[in-house]
Amino acid sequence: MADRRAVREAKSFDDLCDRYLSEYSKPNKRSWERDEWIINRFLRPKLGKMKATSVTFDDCSGIITKIRAGAPVLSNRVHGVMRGIFFWGLSARVLPAGTENPAKGIPAAKERPRQKVLPETEIVGLWRALDNETTTQRALFRLRFLTLARGQEIGAMRGQDLRDELKGPLWFIPAEVIKADRALLVPLSRQAVAELCRLTGKASLADIAREIPGPLFPAPAASPKGVHKAANRLRKATGIDFRPHDLRRTSATNLGALGVPRLIVSHILGHAESGITGVVYELYDRIEERRAALQALADHYDRIIERHSKSGEVRSIAKAN
Repeated sequence: MADRRAVREAKSFDDLCDRYLSEYSKPNKRSWERDEWIINRFLRPKLGKMKATSVTFDDCSGIITKIRAGAPVLSNRVHGVMRGIFFWGLSARVLPAGTENPAKGIPAAKERPRQKVLPETEIVGLWRALDNETTTQRALFRLRFLTLARGQEIGAMRGQDLRDELKGPLWFIPAEVIKADRALLVPLSRQAVAELCRLTGKASLADIAREIPGPLFPAPAASPKGVHKAANRLRKATGIDFRPHDLRRTSATNLGALGVPRLIVSHILGHAESGITGVVYELYDRIEERRAALQALADHYDRIIERHSKSGEVRSIAKAN
């Protein structure tokens, strides 16, 4: 009996990953698509066909060391997923009792917070390059600029979450989508609404909410893999060194440059506010200040795009070099 059980438990690493994703990651983690992308991109090619119990510390360390050489932060994320897969396998008794976690003990790379903020010429260059992308990717990236929302929040947007209210359009982000686990209302500028109308082919936000209550972005395009591929195309087309999250940081920096108070920027970013008042009134707290700030930001982007268009300063960096 013990021998038969051992044979049954000694699945391949591919099998272990499949069970981790279906039994743990997808049911419990909002970031399961990131887990899946990391597994398929970095772990399956090297470890997939091996028995899960045959994977060694050297196997795991070799993968992490190779990634760390060019992308230390990414290496930590890959290591976290790798370590989590084996930890889950042991705790769920998918792996035989007594199996060592081969990803344990690999030193983490030192992370330095990324500070990249796109200058005006790169904002305009990237904005223009998005005209050559699909309508879906264009909206996914431009809404990062215009709303300061995270990629996974934009990708999960549903028509039923859009509100065409008297004082202006709003986007309701449910708590289960937000990184901080609490709902957020995002005022939408005229330019953001225009992107959503172009994406859906509808004339107004009310039409979108009524006629497309479900997801607005198809899963393949909005997935980490889809966004990663689009970002690679944009980097190649423009020569601009950027990551999708840089757009959120860039817009936050531009809000500050426009004179928007730090507290309002923090509210727009959805950062938590301590105290019961912040919890109870947060959805509509300073909503008009946030609306004015986001509209000012969108108008600012319109102005710099127009100015650089007239001056002819912006061109593809890739072609220039």
